[in-house]
Amino acid sequence: MYYHKYVSGKYDMEFYVNEYGQETVIVNGLKVSKQFSFMGNTHRFKVYEHGEDVLYTFIARFRNDGKLILRIYRNRKYTERIAVGSGNKPKSLTSKLKREGIKKLHAYEVEAASLLLEEAAKYD
Repeated sequence: MYYHKYVSGKYDMEFYVNEYGQETVIVNGLKVSKQFSFMGNTHRFKVYEHGEDVLYTFIARFRNDGKLILRIYRNRKYTERIAVGSGNKPKSLTSKLKREGIKKLHAYEVEAASLLLEEAAKYD
């Protein structure tokens, strides 16, 4: 299994490959791309940064030695190349909405917590 977290501004972008070859990209706790491949795949998704839509492209490819290389493009411009290490996705709440909902619940703000948790359930 492979996992890498990439941070750009207020966005946490997580790239994860499980033992079955399923690649997943999660942005701030929301799944934006999910594809299956044993050789690597291309993931495109948009985020809203500084008042404009920004296109990110994650290109994952396995080298002959079995290492996974992740190339990251922002608005079609090459940003960086990362050798993704093997490891597991951290075991934590995957959704910021869930975390914030639980915080509200602990603060006895039940209505706000309910709205956040209901919204988070849409993405699970």
